[in-house]
Amino acid sequence: MSSDDFTHKSTTPEEPESTRPLKRQRNDIDKEKSIKSVAGMKMEKSIFGLEPSDEFIKEVSDWIWKHARNCEHKVEVEAKIGIFVDQTGQRAELPVAVETILTNTDGLRFISDMTISQHKHYNKILNDRTSQSSQTPTRIQYAHSKELDSFYPIGKGQRKIRVTKDLRTDQVKDVIEKVRVADLAIYSPKRLFDWRISINMEIPQTVPQNQNMTYSRKKDRLSYTQQEMQVDLTQVFSPNSETPSHELELEMHRPKFLIEEGFKRERGLPNMCKIYLFTYDVN
Repeated sequence: MSSDDFTHKSTTPEEPESTRPLKRQRNDIDKEKSIKSVAGMKMEKSIFGLEPSDEFIKEVSDWIWKHARNCEHKVEVEAKIGIFVDQTGQRAELPVAVETILTNTDGLRFISDMTISQHKHYNKILNDRTSQSSQTPTRIQYAHSKELDSFYPIGKGQRKIRVTKDLRTDQVKDVIEKVRVADLAIYSPKRLFDWRISINMEIPQTVPQNQNMTYSRKKDRLSYTQQEMQVDLTQVFSPNSETPSHELELEMHRPKFLIEEGFKRERGLPNMCKIYLFTYDVN
């Protein structure tokens, strides 16, 4: 990447390979590839002639569609990786054996952070993938940004406006009110990370005048975009923390495309919903 990219510096030794984030294994979405041959004999998909469905992907797909389809403003669909912790501050230990969508997160808190070495690990993977894709039609696009987010109260309750400024040009890039629509909690006991999908509306606003800022943060972000997906690796610097947090999030690059494909599926037309959501499998 370019010379102005942030680099990870740590006085602690890098974690061994076994502690790095692991990739979930899922069935190939190409149904023909799922048919195996044993001693020259073609194996049927099942005795009923049906391809086993992936309930997990279907549930995530239906949930996203349910909450995103009627958003009146620009919709944001993002997934962050982290861990769910209990009231002791330790990673939650729930009575399930495999990855599970949680319908009740009472007593749990989601922390979207990772170690420096884990962040660096993902950085290397994404840099390698960017280089490998450079001569392909679906090459990964890379961007490095440094921004300042300033937050201002609006109206009553917890509403706030976020003003984002480019730290290199000192120009305002975005002014929005971000409204949370819904969260989907995914607990992964066999993995280093859990994850959480959030759907938000981004409502355009104007820069507040004669109003005191309540909070600010700096973001040093590396973005990797391929087709409809964008991965952001971000260091977040907050005034109330001595060290930055290290975040990884996956965002649907063009949520409008998702909405269009969802309505096609609803009408029984050919669509890309299944493959679109399969690429959203982040852990």
